[in-house]
Amino acid sequence: MLEPGDAGAFLAGFSDPVVHENTYGGRLAPTRAAIDAYLARVAQRIADGEALILAALDRADGTFLGTTMLFRFEPDRVAEVGFWLGPAARGRGLGTATIALTLRWGFDELGLRRVEGLTAPGNLLSQRAMEPAGMRREPDRDGFVLYASEED
Repeated sequence: MLEPGDAGAFLAGFSDPVVHENTYGGRLAPTRAAIDAYLARVAQRIADGEALILAALDRADGTFLGTTMLFRFEPDRVAEVGFWLGPAARGRGLGTATIALTLRWGFDELGLRRVEGLTAPGNLLSQRAMEPAGMRREPDRDGFVLYASEED
């Protein structure tokens, strides 16, 4: 779970323009106060079944790399996946691995039927990470690219 103790590392990664401009729909400011407030709500959001929000950590040393989450749960067992990795974690296939693990958790542990990932059309980093994780491109919807992976 993403925890308040992750605030410094979260802010460092989230302050990267690539991350900040492509995540949280502009609703989260890259300031310590905003990050502290966001992280303070994580445990309650998980307890309420509103979201699953996790820290993405380096397997070797536990270094904070970014986040992964499932949210926007719908009654028909559909959710949205979100993720970001700081600059030091990019280019090593970790985004794809993070998404694949999150999808597996959603299908196997939460019983989801479908997981969607919305990206801005120009967010090629996220799109390139989603496809090898097993997500399929669907037609554009409202200026975003939609991906989906269905459990058969």
